[in-house]
Amino acid sequence: MIIVLLFGLVVVSGGTYAYWSWQAANNTLVNFTIEINNTVVQRGAKIFEAEVTKTAKSNRKIFIREEHLPYFRQLKQSQDAAGIVLDKVCCWPNGQAVKPDYATRSVSKLMSECGLPHIRLHDLRGSAASILAKDAPITQVQEFLGHEDVRTTANIYVKSYDKDRKKTAEIMSAALKKSQNCSEKCSETAS
Repeated sequence: MIIVLLFGLVVVSGGTYAYWSWQAANNTLVNFTIEINNTVVQRGAKIFEAEVTKTAKSNRKIFIREEHLPYFRQLKQSQDAAGIVLDKVCCWPNGQAVKPDYATRSVSKLMSECGLPHIRLHDLRGSAASILAKDAPITQVQEFLGHEDVRTTANIYVKSYDKDRKKTAEIMSAALKKSQNCSEKCSETAS
């Protein structure tokens, strides 16, 4: 559950969620933020972790809602009660770290079991970007996803849907009608 919640809240790349530390989480419990300031990549059985992000914009702070904090508090209490000393938010009941590719493999397996077409976990970032872009400024979506350049967010991640295109056409049509009415009034006034 916590992995799904973290991924949904943060829409992080790769396995960064799996290596989020309790040191960072304790800050979240006070300030309602999740700080992304590391990079984790898994290649085969090898896990690479760096205390820096890929780009300066990838190092970011994401605000979370107060209603999600009980999940973190409950998880921390259950890990403490079980004597788990690993400083990772996401770990197995035996204290072993969750591997970065766990969520990717799990989503792929779930899609297959449900008879749905294969989709990469990373592709969900595009879905999230498109949903966010409906109501948030594109620069905030860029910051949320940690993109260095807003063009990456706008041109690659944000997709428009037919109903959005229709709404755009309606807005333009209304604006043109308004300007046409104004033009007609202006020409009547001039004559």
